[in-house]
Amino acid sequence: MNRYSTSIRGAAERPRAVRGGSALRAAGAYAAIRFVAAAIALGALGGWAAPLRAQMGGEIRFRRLSLDQGLSQSTVHAIAQDDLGFMWFGTWDGLNRFDGVAFRVYQHDLNDSTSLGDDLVTAIAPAPGGDLWVGTGAGLDHYVAALDRFEHYRYAPDDPGSLSQNAVLSVAVAPDGSVWVGTLGGGLNRLDPTTGRAERFRHEPGVKGTLAGDVVRALAVDADGTVWVATDRGLDRFDAELNRFEPVPGIEAGSFRALAVDARRGGLWAGDDAGGVYRIEGGARPRGRRVWTVPGGTTASVDDLMVDWTATVWVATEGRGLWRRDPVRRRFERLESDPEDPESLSTNTITSVFQDRAGALWVGTEGSGVHHFDRHRYKFVPYKVRPATADHNYVRAFVEDASGDLWIGQQGGGLARLDRRTGEYTHYRFDAADPLSLPDDRVFSLHVDRRGDLWVGTADGWFARRRAGRDGFERFRARLAPGPRSFSDAVRRIVEDEAGDLWLAVEGAGLQRFDPRTGSIEAYVHDPSDPTSLASDRLFYVDLAAGGALWVASFGGGLARLDPVSGMVVNYRHDPRDPTSLASDEVISVEVARDGTVWAGTLGGLSGLDPASGRFRNYRRGSGLPNDAVYGVLEDEQGQLWLTLNGGLARFDPRGQSFVTYHAADGLQSNEFNGGAHYRSPSGELFFGGVNGFNAFRLERIPTNLFVPPVRITGLRIQNRAVPIGPDEDGRMILDRAVGFADRVVLSHRDAGITITFAALDFADPGRNRYAYRLEGAEREWTDLGEQRQVTFAALPPGDYVFRVRGSNNDGVWNEEGASLRIVVRPPFWATWWFRGLALALLAGVIALAVRVRMAAVARRAADLERLVGDRTAQVEAQKRQLEAMLDELKETRDELIVVAHRAGMADTATGVLHNVGNILNSLSISASRIQSTLRTSKAAGLARANGLLRENLDRLGAFFASDPRGPKLAEYYLRLEDELEREREGLLDDASRVVTKVAAIGDVIAEQQRMARSEIVVERRSLAEVIEDALELQAASAARHRIEIEKVFGDVPPVPVARTKLIHVLLNLFKNAKESMNARQPDRMVLRIELDRDDTHAEIRVRDNGLGIEPDVMRRIFTHGFTTKEHGHGFGLHSCANYMKEMGGEIRVESEGAGRGATFILRLPLEDADAPAQAEARVSDARELRRRRPEPAAAGGAS
Repeated sequence: MNRYSTSIRGAAERPRAVRGGSALRAAGAYAAIRFVAAAIALGALGGWAAPLRAQMGGEIRFRRLSLDQGLSQSTVHAIAQDDLGFMWFGTWDGLNRFDGVAFRVYQHDLNDSTSLGDDLVTAIAPAPGGDLWVGTGAGLDHYVAALDRFEHYRYAPDDPGSLSQNAVLSVAVAPDGSVWVGTLGGGLNRLDPTTGRAERFRHEPGVKGTLAGDVVRALAVDADGTVWVATDRGLDRFDAELNRFEPVPGIEAGSFRALAVDARRGGLWAGDDAGGVYRIEGGARPRGRRVWTVPGGTTASVDDLMVDWTATVWVATEGRGLWRRDPVRRRFERLESDPEDPESLSTNTITSVFQDRAGALWVGTEGSGVHHFDRHRYKFVPYKVRPATADHNYVRAFVEDASGDLWIGQQGGGLARLDRRTGEYTHYRFDAADPLSLPDDRVFSLHVDRRGDLWVGTADGWFARRRAGRDGFERFRARLAPGPRSFSDAVRRIVEDEAGDLWLAVEGAGLQRFDPRTGSIEAYVHDPSDPTSLASDRLFYVDLAAGGALWVASFGGGLARLDPVSGMVVNYRHDPRDPTSLASDEVISVEVARDGTVWAGTLGGLSGLDPASGRFRNYRRGSGLPNDAVYGVLEDEQGQLWLTLNGGLARFDPRGQSFVTYHAADGLQSNEFNGGAHYRSPSGELFFGGVNGFNAFRLERIPTNLFVPPVRITGLRIQNRAVPIGPDEDGRMILDRAVGFADRVVLSHRDAGITITFAALDFADPGRNRYAYRLEGAEREWTDLGEQRQVTFAALPPGDYVFRVRGSNNDGVWNEEGASLRIVVRPPFWATWWFRGLALALLAGVIALAVRVRMAAVARRAADLERLVGDRTAQVEAQKRQLEAMLDELKETRDELIVVAHRAGMADTATGVLHNVGNILNSLSISASRIQSTLRTSKAAGLARANGLLRENLDRLGAFFASDPRGPKLAEYYLRLEDELEREREGLLDDASRVVTKVAAIGDVIAEQQRMARSEIVVERRSLAEVIEDALELQAASAARHRIEIEKVFGDVPPVPVARTKLIHVLLNLFKNAKESMNARQPDRMVLRIELDRDDTHAEIRVRDNGLGIEPDVMRRIFTHGFTTKEHGHGFGLHSCANYMKEMGGEIRVESEGAGRGATFILRLPLEDADAPAQAEARVSDARELRRRRPEPAAAGGAS
């Protein structure tokens, strides 16, 4: 990789003068402010760069953009950034606009006069409002951003106010708005954009004040507005007051190709064809001098120059790579292509160099596209131990010695010492023939003791000392368990206590204290019989607390605290039943924080122990930790914890309880780190090692991207078709300018699939820029889109909306203002206000006409209405008298039947008849009451007063209805009265019909009784569903009044031989009892359920209620004659039901689960078969015999 010890951080204004994007205008006060940030950025890398120029300097890691990413062609002559924030690249095959993710290519189209004038783009100069001045091989183009089109300026032989030549090499915009255009052999032009006229400047041999040469390769405009011109014969300064050109003193005549303004220090820099780099001091008396020549002789021409906000000069050369001049040391350093490094320059032929507003570096090449470097893309710099072999870069341990050298332990690569002054590595390896060499190449731990001696822990129990100032290693070995061993016995950690003793965590051999003075070793190991010993000998880490206690991490044995004075051990283990116990017994590392909290990294997450309470707080994947395998825990100077994981590096803030995760894309050596490979130097630097090298950094120098990105709306599509500027295929104009400049867009209600695209123009890591939108008029809250750069609305209802979008950079710095677009969706014509108004006016006219016609008809109908009302009133009165007489007669009949039945000794039969008649009379009484109520409240009573008013005005009805305010009211009254009397009449007729039906039913009951008296039973094949419906009809009014819901479930049952009247009697009795039972209980819903079904021999009717239910002792006597549970009951109802069912060959029984659970009465009737006539005759004979003998039924009775 290319090493670079300083930063490219900063921000600036748009360059106002460029040759291929080569020079920057002075940035003013804003640049001065950003220079402070840039100086801090220098320090971010300078902490390593100063002493480690070659190895530990900040690395420039380029992102390459080529045809694969959408660039139109791979040779980039010009780079610029417009006022809107877009990046522009000029190539041999078109102009490219880049928004960080996607390219938009502009090319010449023979059929479009507003397209790019030529595909060879040589220069780009931004203008206000997002416009560009573009130099091409066929003239000068003005890109009008608002209209997204080009205007052309060309050489015309007959027009001296045109350009002097079409082959444009350079373009610059002066503060007054004039455009300076350099050509290939046609000299220089000053174009006035307001008139379109150009003033030509040419070289005139022997004439002072004329241009030095006619090939103008570069232009620059400094902070004072002075125009500087690089030609093939020298360098000129334009004197605006004298309107003439002056050569720069101190600069010899030559072919100059590049210019760059030094916005920080003033003056400018120039480069020529022979590799010369010149410094020119500006002011009233400018003077220049040659300061450096590109190594490689005269073939290494300087193609472009750029001065960034740290005053670093960047030099683009042909074939010699990219060079930078450090403004402090004033030395040039080279960045060159490395075929083995995909993040280096891909070629050494550099054509252009540019710095954007965020401080990022853009490099154009010949044949290899654009290279981009932004230090905010990478938070960290990965380093490799040199030479970069696999065993050298599997890093296990770090330590820094008193001289500042860094020692790096590698698994398989031995020990490496990095000289931080020179960047050179020295390697130490195991040599079987050298007793002073390392004892093993597998190095797991390092420590520098208080005497400055280096201690190295290796595999197989070996550790060694290298005394300060001496060569060679003195070997020692830990006390290992006898016999075969399962583990490597690696000395994984070495710490030193206050007494100078070393404590070794040995994988497989426990914790061991080594006295360097005597060489004695004391081991603390697991003893199965001693619960106060270590829980496991497989130790991975040990850390020393402030009071001298040792905290030990063991794999499988949890966490332990050893008191070195008493030798007592307290073990902390995982308990799956206790969420406040250790997260896992597989502990890889332990760190005692400054506040006393003990942090353990385990394979089950991060655990924080409060020593006072002995309780842990655990953090796992579900609580924000990105990975449960925590290999290392390291506290920084701010109290934050750094966690090495099996999936990156995480920073944890214990106070805010928040995690930030970093991955290889952020500059980590890889996503996998090694246990124990973390270290904090005395100066606060942090080191983390993994399987592909290591990372080193200071917390305060992790770059944070503070650039607030511009947010632009970049596109509008309807049904996935881009909306053009101007009329579309249907002749409709939605956009009259580019969508990013549109005040509003007007859409139809038929427009569906509306897609809006946008971009946050920060290029550090565009894939991590985030977006949110809100559609005002439809939504109040912002919708988070993540990294999505577009939003689609399937359909928008007619209305007025404002679409707002905001975006952030890769570090979450948001542009809260964002961008907006007003969207008006027009309704269909029938939903517009004018159409509705017209429709209302038309409707009002129709209504007025209808009123006039209606009023004329009212007068004609008034007399007819009076006669009609009188006739109907008389009819109603007659019906009332007839019904009242009929009701009185029925009541008398009922009373007589009771007396006659009892006197004749027919109590058993008469009670059944009376019960049926009583049920019917109850329903009849309801109908009669409704008739009486209707007659009492009849509207006919007010008819006389209305008729009187009508009679008073019979001779003037026309005037009465037209002018008297009572006229229209009377007409309205008659109209309402007609409807109300009609409703009354229909109600009375309906109730009268019910009365007639119920009287007929009473007649049927009485007739049946008479037939019984003559010993006859009429048995007919009947549909049980129809009989049930007839019985329900008789109870409909009562059910409605008591709010009883009727549920019917009828199966497919054929007609059954029954006596219809008797079955209706039974059903009415059951319905009446169910109603009374539910009224007494008052459930939330009163439900009467009637089910009809069959089995092989019988039809079955179930009458189910959710009333009071029946106790078991009551069910045994419920059909017994005279048994009742009612205060005023007689015990006739259910007794007669049992008799009737037996007479029809059926049976009745009851089921109930007890009090409050409702009751179900079950009626079973035999189905008709081949012997049906004989069975029917048998039932008739049985019934006659029963009436003759009049026995007591075995299971009869009633509860009615």
